[in-house]
Amino acid sequence: MRTYVHGAAALLFFLLILPLLAQEEDASLSWNTQLTEELKTEARENGKHILLYFSGSDWCRPCIQLKKKVFGSPAFKELADGDLVIVQLDFPVKKQNKLSPEHTAHNEAMAEKYNPKGAFPLVVVLDAAGTELGSLSGYKGLSVSEYLTELKGLWQKKAEN
Repeated sequence: MRTYVHGAAALLFFLLILPLLAQEEDASLSWNTQLTEELKTEARENGKHILLYFSGSDWCRPCIQLKKKVFGSPAFKELADGDLVIVQLDFPVKKQNKLSPEHTAHNEAMAEKYNPKGAFPLVVVLDAAGTELGSLSGYKGLSVSEYLTELKGLWQKKAEN
């Protein structure tokens, strides 16, 4: 009888937590992996900004935390869906995550232009023409709302000038 109660309690807990897990999964985004003219056109036609995210997905702890805590949040998904075209420019080091030579060359060219100091993580916001509006370097554990306020400030400042 006691085992039955424990099993029923575990099942009930799982059923209660399942919607929360589904919500978190819904917050995942599909990141573009290259900045193309088509993406610039999409941004221009939809009145969106372009977010470039320079990351070391398999070695940079702040990059991993930023992607999980902020970019994995429903609030960021909402912002991205409404205001951004998002591009992750990754620089993995582990053999199993190695990018194609073409993809690596693209990311290196983008880093030369937008991340010459080699900061990780680095978030750069561009207008639809590819002009830099501002950037956020590093990740210091800000809450989602604090980080998004700083992020939105990059293009709001430019709009005020």
